[in-house]
Amino acid sequence: MPSFAHLPTLLSRRTLLAASVGVAGVALAGCAGLLGPRDVDITREELLTKLAKSFPMHQQMGGLFDVDARAPRLNMQPTENRVAASIDFTARDRVLGSTYQGTVDLSFGLRYEPSDLTIRLTAPRVEAVRMPGLPSSANKALSRVGAWLTESKMNDYPVHRFKPEDLRKADRMGYRVDTIRVVDTGLRIHLEPRD
Repeated sequence: MPSFAHLPTLLSRRTLLAASVGVAGVALAGCAGLLGPRDVDITREELLTKLAKSFPMHQQMGGLFDVDARAPRLNMQPTENRVAASIDFTARDRVLGSTYQGTVDLSFGLRYEPSDLTIRLTAPRVEAVRMPGLPSSANKALSRVGAWLTESKMNDYPVHRFKPEDLRKADRMGYRVDTIRVVDTGLRIHLEPRD
């Protein structure tokens, strides 16, 4: 005949274990509220490495110029919450064979895209295009260099992708991506406790 003498002890251990797991789950869910907001930093160098993957770029401009653009230099603009990029390029006149060196200065904001866990460039704009020695008759082609870089290549370009496990961990801890701020050293992604 089976002995039931140890049953109360076994039940109390199971009850204690279940209660401990329940408390741990509640504590984990409440961690974000207790610990407060968190920040994740992406350095300027990391950002530059991601952007540089799409360079060098080559494009024909209206049959007049062959343009080759090199990887950008970045300057963080915290007060505007934008990133400035200077991109050197070479334009070869296909008719006369002349070659011109120039620079396009751009700036852009950043946004988080939850559907694919990326940080993307947004609202790029041309700040200046310089190509010393270019005849004034070619100014229209020059302005297209800036438009090509901003509209075709930089707009909505993903510069960082979170690993799904990183955001799953943040989600389990009760966090969500809130804002992206440009700081002197790069980008700061602010995670807020979910309500």
